Amino acid sequence: MPSKTPQITLHHLNKSRSERLFWLCEELELPYEVKVWLRKPIRAPSELKTIHPLGKAPVMTDGDLVIAESGAIVDYILNTYSPTPPAYSLHDSYFSHYAEGSLTLFLQMGITFTGSASMAPWYIKPVIDGFVGKVKAGYVDGQIKMHFNFLEEELGKSPTGWFGHKEEPSAADYMLLYPINTVISDPSRVSGLTVGPRLQDWMQRVKSRPAYQRGFERLKEEERKAKEEKEKVEGGEQTVAVEQAGSGTASTMKSKL
Repeated sequence: MPSKTPQITLHHLNKSRSERLFWLCEELELPYEVKVWLRKPIRAPSELKTIHPLGKAPVMTDGDLVIAESGAIVDYILNTYSPTPPAYSLHDSYFSHYAEGSLTLFLQMGITFTGSASMAPWYIKPVIDGFVGKVKAGYVDGQIKMHFNFLEEELGKSPTGWFGHKEEPSAADYMLLYPINTVISDPSRVSGLTVGPRLQDWMQRVKSRPAYQRGFERLKEEERKAKEEKEKVEGGEQTVAVEQAGSGTASTMKSKL
């Protein structure tokens, strides 16, 4: 049985890797609060550094404890709040580290290259686009395809169809959710990639789980509320600015009279 009562808050940044943590908390039926941070416009807000010095997300707090890095958070939650401590599995350990240490590295490179090219000044954009396109197609996409072929083969060796070779999803599956789902949801981001049937089936098994569905809906609902609150605040600020400008104009006209 868990040795402590959870006081978990997930600090979620939109368009980040938090989805795996929502799924995990729902699988374990843990109570948790959510604090949404919205990008400005593509970077994490500097205020996130008040939670963790690096200002990155996801970050989790549990009472006074602050934990960054998805892998560390997944490991902490499983070892602290699982009904029984997870048994060690080499497959589980390997793929939980592999997800960020190997696979996501190349996804992030592709995202960074593409994003940087989109921000290039118009007069050099054709040159930047051409350079980025060649590097991405010639190296990054090839690496991602190699990794997806590897994962397809490895799933074929699992007696349960989960990456950790366990009866239920484990750390390996939670960690691999982000990179696999990122590619499957938009295959066009990797030129010439064909996602194998085992990976397609794995993704469908994940998405069919009620815990994943609850976690995904919670994530979207929390983001929706945060965006609505931001719009209200910005709308109020604009109203105040207009009123102040109008008041200033009225005062100027009065002084002239």
